Amino acid sequence: MVILYLVFSSVVAVVLPRRLVEKVESMGLDLVDVIVNAFSGSVDPLLTSEARVVLAERYLEEAREYIAKGGAIQASEKMYRVVEECVKALQKP
Repeated sequence: MVILYLVFSSVVAVVLPRRLVEKVESMGLDLVDVIVNAFSGSVDPLLTSEARVVLAERYLEEAREYIAKGGAIQASEKMYRVVEECVKALQKP
């Protein structure tokens, strides 16, 4: 099971075949980002922006956890994702 953080104040659990998840990950892609990108052209742009802000918050929390554990490299990778999601959230449709 894959857990996605795409809805404010709640968690949405999505069940996907393990093989699909493994394939996406083997391609170096983030499953949540793939899903948000798939919907970005067909849903309200504000909803897509909100989803990206939620993702940024998630990555920020993960970065903080890495910092607390002394994982500077992993933290910097997560912070890169924070900035990336914020920039994507500000993009015009």
